[in-house]
Amino acid sequence: MDYKKVNLHYLRAFAREIGVKSPCTLKKDDLIKSIQKIERREVEPVFSKVGRPLGEKLICEKKERQFKRDGEEKQLLFFVIDRFRSFLNKLEKEIEDKFL
Repeated sequence: MDYKKVNLHYLRAFAREIGVKSPCTLKKDDLIKSIQKIERREVEPVFSKVGRPLGEKLICEKKERQFKRDGEEKQLLFFVIDRFRSFLNKLEKEIEDKFL
């Protein structure tokens, strides 16, 4: 597969799925090298559950860019507030499940 033609966001998503360590901190060329090393089994994959699911992150980034492009700062603010509420609800549920 020619990874150089793949969008960086999707490349990072793929890298996370196959176990590249910290794919969002790597430049595209370094990311491609890391993916190829895992595919050749030169490096052990590393899987982490830290952070927000990538699909949700891509959707949020796309909406934020759309609001900024359209000059809808008020809509962007409501979107960010809604995402924060969602985060707090998930956190509250995790705490309840863990300690109650």
